[in-house]
Amino acid sequence: MLVGIGALVVCVGVLLALAWLPVEIRVHFEHGAHWDNGEVEVRCLLGVIRWKKRFRELAVHRRLSAGVPDVWSATRQLWRNSGLRHLRRLLQLGYESLPNALWLLHRCEVHQLRCRVRVGASDVVSSGMAFGSVWAIVCSCLGPLSALARFRSVPDIGVSCEFGRQVFELAVDCMMRVRTGHLIRAGLQLVRVLRRRSTDGTPDSRVDADRHVGHSGNG
Repeated sequence: MLVGIGALVVCVGVLLALAWLPVEIRVHFEHGAHWDNGEVEVRCLLGVIRWKKRFRELAVHRRLSAGVPDVWSATRQLWRNSGLRHLRRLLQLGYESLPNALWLLHRCEVHQLRCRVRVGASDVVSSGMAFGSVWAIVCSCLGPLSALARFRSVPDIGVSCEFGRQVFELAVDCMMRVRTGHLIRAGLQLVRVLRRRSTDGTPDSRVDADRHVGHSGNG
């Protein structure tokens, strides 16, 4: 009896220790004139478990080589296949998951945030306007983000202007930590949202049912 109780206490202690350990997430992204590079790395159990995903280099000229008419036709075909209903379902899922995402973001500790932006245009006036617009966007995003997440270091943000040359380059490095227990709770909440939507049905299905009842009553 005492051995069973001791084993149970040890298991509970191990689970609590694992839930207390942080998960480290590193994100790196670069955007240039003709390429995009990215990397995501996740470390668990004090670095014992590691997962890394690198995004392959994407050449912009290859993406544009198909031509505008082909891209437009592909976009129309994709919209025709997916439809507005799928978009509304995705937005509804995002709206229902927003409190959970904000809760998790509030418990994230940002230990490093470095952002470098280089922007420019063909003339001086346009370059100055682009420079000011980028700074306004960065500041408007950094304010709410600092209120939601907990920054352990001062963000390193820099915006430079390139006069006489049209350019937009972006480099972002971020390292954050969050408790394993918080990630598990957020995942369980997301599963609950998905299960509730699959059980109760989507808003579109209820609308279709009301329309069917209305047509039956009129008939």
